[in-house]
Amino acid sequence: MTAKNLKPFDLEKMKAGDKVCDEEGNIHKQAVYLDCDLSVHEYPIVVVDSNGIIWTYGLNGISSTRRQLFMVPKMKKLWIAVTKDMNTSQISIGAAQSFLKLENLKTIFNEEYHHIVEIEVEDE
Repeated sequence: MTAKNLKPFDLEKMKAGDKVCDEEGNIHKQAVYLDCDLSVHEYPIVVVDSNGIIWTYGLNGISSTRRQLFMVPKMKKLWIAVTKDMNTSQISIGAAQSFLKLENLKTIFNEEYHHIVEIEVEDE
C-alpha cells in the first residue's frame, strides 16, 4: 500500500472496527478508543503496530511524536474472465462484481473459458 492510497483518519470509523495504519501504510493489529477524561489523558487512542509496539494518539489521529494515523482503504474483489468465442475466435474480457460467486461466471458468459483471475480493487 502506498501513501497516496491512504484515507484520512476517521475516529468514528475506527471505533466501528475499520482498520488503521501509519503514514507508511503499515496496518496496525489493533486500535481502541479509551473513553476517558480528555483533560487528564490527551491521547485516548491506543494502537498496537505489526511489531507489537503500543502507540497512543490524540482524537485527530496524531501522536505526541507527530506520527499520524490513516484509514486503510477498503477493498473489493472482482473476477476477470478472458474468453474466446468458439464461432468467431474473438478474445473478450468480462468482469464480475464480488457479489457474484466465482462458480456462477460460466452462467454469465456462454464462451469457453481460457483464464479467470481474481483481483482486489479499492472500494470507493
